[in-house]
Amino acid sequence: MELTLFIVVCVPLSLLLLLEKGSSRQLLLFLVVGMFVALFLVNVSHYFIELSGGDFKQYSIYVAPIGEEAFKALPVFAYALIFKPSKERLIAMGAAVGFGFAIYENISYVAMGNFDVGLFWAIARGASTALMHALCTCAVSFGAFYFQRNKIFLLCLVCGLLCLSATFHSLYNLMMYSHYYIGMLFVPPLIFAALFIARKRTARLA
Repeated sequence: MELTLFIVVCVPLSLLLLLEKGSSRQLLLFLVVGMFVALFLVNVSHYFIELSGGDFKQYSIYVAPIGEEAFKALPVFAYALIFKPSKERLIAMGAAVGFGFAIYENISYVAMGNFDVGLFWAIARGASTALMHALCTCAVSFGAFYFQRNKIFLLCLVCGLLCLSATFHSLYNLMMYSHYYIGMLFVPPLIFAALFIARKRTARLA
């Protein structure tokens, strides 16, 4: 089922790569890469859920955030070390990986029918959870930019940002299972809005 979904969604996007050029092609490519990472982890997750006694809640809080953030970071680090892009370009590619991951994960959840899918679920997953994935990968991308300059001394920065991303991801999943899930839905959009405004102001000052 997962492979079928991946082919249906990603083949048209991959063909669109032939028509795009420059930065648009790179963004679309990393969007597809994020979907491929999600495909891999969705298939692997079945084994870890079985090892955890079939408890999806425990898996999504304690196990999934670590693996997902680590694997989402791999294409970002490869891009940083091979092509040495600018900081803004690298963060944009990280966001594309995060959004691609969220898109395929949402499609997979809908297809599996394990959730009560409605309008509220769609808005929550599309607007909040997708931003959470993108923000986590952007944070690691920030560290990857400096890591490509000084690999030894900035390794601690990268590990710290990976831990921060996994922790935020885990707390987000934990809160979504609590009575405070409504409030948590607003956290990723608010963080994104704050970073966007700060970036605009910094650009004006420069």
